Amino acid sequence: GGAPPMDPSRFMVAYRGMKARITVKNAMNLPDGSWFDKLDPYAVVRFRNSKAEFRTSVLKDAGGEPFWDCEGDLLYNGEGELQVQVFDYDRFFADNLIAEGHLAVSAFYNGYEGTVMLEQPGGKKSKWGRKPKQMAIVLGVTWSNPPGGGSPEASEAKENVSYYSESELAPFHEQPSFTSQPFSHQANAPPAWRGA
Repeated sequence: GGAPPMDPSRFMVAYRGMKARITVKNAMNLPDGSWFDKLDPYAVVRFRNSKAEFRTSVLKDAGGEPFWDCEGDLLYNGEGELQVQVFDYDRFFADNLIAEGHLAVSAFYNGYEGTVMLEQPGGKKSKWGRKPKQMAIVLGVTWSNPPGGGSPEASEAKENVSYYSESELAPFHEQPSFTSQPFSHQANAPPAWRGA
């Protein structure tokens, strides 16, 4: 169905206070670490200057191609950028920032699924001494329907429902009514069976 008719500047106002569902799939071409200490990577996602952040799990010894497949929610407050950082977890010292990237509001306001390029922090040269391949992380941003009654945003958002599959919405809406049906049938079955 094409993009909803909302531009990023309207989005930044209309979606303030909304939750974004963030999915972090995997990263590629991160520096591996060394043979005796492989990378223990985790990713942190936040809207720029927001205190709230979403962290993936730490993948022990995952090396340069971690696959997290984690998701979580972030509150959106009208920020113009989503920031992504990948750290190397260290039990004894401060965790090492190894890569960072960002996604502009123009990319995520309509939902996003794909690759975000990552750079080494502060333009540092690779301490592994080779020209590193382009690092990247694969992530998704999805929006639930915005609040509001008769505002144009709200009616536009209704058409957005097609962006979410029924199964994704089911846990929130359908599940309770569906699950109560089978259980009640089950409950009726035993007395008849006992009588037999």
